[in-house]
Amino acid sequence: MFSIQEQIKRLMVAKNVTAYQLSKDTGINEGQLSRFFNGKVDLSLKKILQITDYLDCYLSIEPRK
Repeated sequence: MFSIQEQIKRLMVAKNVTAYQLSKDTGINEGQLSRFFNGKVDLSLKKILQITDYLDCYLSIEPRK
């Protein structure tokens, strides 16, 4: 299974969204997004939900197998 960072990056590529666009349109600092995508920091659930709303997808929680 892919990390949340990898899943968001894949969606961004599929939708032709740059980190700059994501930052500008969600208000999430571009440096913070960069550190998140590089695994250096975590984002709050609120910010993750902002990103999923922007990318027109949803966050799903599933039991471990």
